Amino acid sequence: MKQTDADLQQDYLDAMEVLTGKMGASSPSLAAESLTKFADDLNKQTGTEFAELRVIALLNLCRAQEKLQQTEESRRNRQEAVSIFDHIDESGKRLKIQDRLADVLIERGEYRRAIRPCEQAIKLSGGGAKLGTRLWRAGRTYLRAGFKQQAEEPLRKAAAYFRAQKDGPHTPVVLVDLGNALRQSAPAEAEKSYLEAAAIWANSNANGQASIAWVNLGILCSEQGRLDESLHWYEKAREVRQADATTPHARLGSLANNIANLHRRLENFEQAEKEAEAAIMLLKGDQILADAYGTRALIL
Repeated sequence: MKQTDADLQQDYLDAMEVLTGKMGASSPSLAAESLTKFADDLNKQTGTEFAELRVIALLNLCRAQEKLQQTEESRRNRQEAVSIFDHIDESGKRLKIQDRLADVLIERGEYRRAIRPCEQAIKLSGGGAKLGTRLWRAGRTYLRAGFKQQAEEPLRKAAAYFRAQKDGPHTPVVLVDLGNALRQSAPAEAEKSYLEAAAIWANSNANGQASIAWVNLGILCSEQGRLDESLHWYEKAREVRQADATTPHARLGSLANNIANLHRRLENFEQAEKEAEAAIMLLKGDQILADAYGTRALIL
């Protein structure tokens, strides 16, 4: 019996999942060899779904080649993959292919291109169990691509979906993303989203995660000129993060820099300079060290 296109497409998906999983981690050379063959074989097939699978194969090949330090080969294959994707006029109808295509484009930082398969996966979901996750992925992808207004609808729907799941672990994360989408256009609603997320985490004794929402509240209040409130949220987040030995120095340094700027704006210059010095010490070797030097210059 001749294998159907759908069965063949699933075989490619399954094989690539293996190649990019444990095998890709333990033997990138073998993964690269197999993915190169897949990309060549898929080039002989016709139809949208096979073209999308070839994009997936080439982008997975890029990752394997990066591990092998084959920088130029990786760059060429990435260019070929996005060129193929850009010439696909209409998205395919296979949900699993759309999911994997969206995921691999997001992994490679191709957020604008990932929007199309994200949206197509939602259309093909039919209200299934993974609809909430797909809505969240689309909203977050819009956000990362810089389209905050377009991110609002899928993130609202995702938040409503996960709220309906009792004790759903994704709800506060989605609420933080929704707050980030709304912070400029609807700051009052964004604040409510951050507060709700913080409360969910705090009530679960997950203060480390709650600090994510507290930092965002600090940013929002700072943007609105509510400097004392902003300082409260930053200090609350810092207290938790300083108590955690695993917190990276750069994260603490970024907080210290933000707090230094708040004290500068409050004209607490002595405290501002202390915070700026602490930020400089914590950020040594980090790419945002220049921000801390800039803060100290503004204080002086």
